[in-house]
Amino acid sequence: MRKPALSLTPYLEELSTRSARQLKTPTSKTFGAWRKRKRIELKKLLGLEEKKVLHMKAVNEKQMKGFRLRLMHAYLSDATIMPVYIGIPEKARPPYQPVFLYHGHQPGAKPLFGIDMTKDTQDYALAFLKKGYMVIAPDMRGFAERLGPSPITYNGYTRSCRQVSFDLMMNGKTLLGERLADCMALLTAAKKMPDILTDVVVVTGNSGGGTIAMLHAALDDRIDAAVIGSAFAEFRDSIMEISHCECNYIPGVLSHFKEQWEIAALASPKPLLIVHGAHDRLFPVSSVRRAVSELRRYYRLSRADPRLITLAVHPDGHRYDHTHVLPFLEKII
Repeated sequence: MRKPALSLTPYLEELSTRSARQLKTPTSKTFGAWRKRKRIELKKLLGLEEKKVLHMKAVNEKQMKGFRLRLMHAYLSDATIMPVYIGIPEKARPPYQPVFLYHGHQPGAKPLFGIDMTKDTQDYALAFLKKGYMVIAPDMRGFAERLGPSPITYNGYTRSCRQVSFDLMMNGKTLLGERLADCMALLTAAKKMPDILTDVVVVTGNSGGGTIAMLHAALDDRIDAAVIGSAFAEFRDSIMEISHCECNYIPGVLSHFKEQWEIAALASPKPLLIVHGAHDRLFPVSSVRRAVSELRRYYRLSRADPRLITLAVHPDGHRYDHTHVLPFLEKII
């Protein structure tokens, strides 16, 4: 019996490990059925409900250095409007090969293109545009113009992840699920646009955007590959050990999945590139390496080549790095 303690930490640690022990690891024979069942469970945990883009409205278009930036408003079936920024490279001609780019905690998608930058943002859409890829980047719920109740100012911008997350939980939903539903609806709309190639669909993002990219690859068979930036580590060493925004959490997830690598395994046999900083303080790289090792083991169980999982560690912190991303895309597309 565990020694009694006033601190709740031992109890919480034991609770998590107990859940993991009770869950059965799939075998090569059962993996297909396991994945089908777990996808259903994950959708329920996320409170994921299908959304549709009813129509897209062009708002404006700006000429930038080397590309045009088009702002579209996607009118969704839940009576919300999703701003979508589309970077169109000058060096390419239609139909364009897109990269779907999902931002994390920052003032919406605009900083990805070098607009409204803060000290913590990166304009990492520009490297894709320079290579001739179109970039499609939606504003995520809780940021930019998509705020909700009780917004707060943080690091020079306003967000409302906290209260929106809590309000959604009260209604059996999660902010991760709402953001993912937006991205799925956007992909459906993009597939109907004649100037966009969607035979090969690649999603990527950093931090919270990396989490959405992982979930999108795990639950949507239309995704062919994903690049997960600064987000893939064991839950126990990251969002359960280190303070994170409420929008990172999925109630009940550890009663259905041993760890984050089981969620990512639902994407098998898709190629996944995991990009991570050696000095990331939010997602420790030692935990990332363990999670990648387990993910490769699950790919083997699914009879997929574990070499489809690539870990690229760069000598920086919680930032996106293109060094291995662009060669990865050249192999996929």
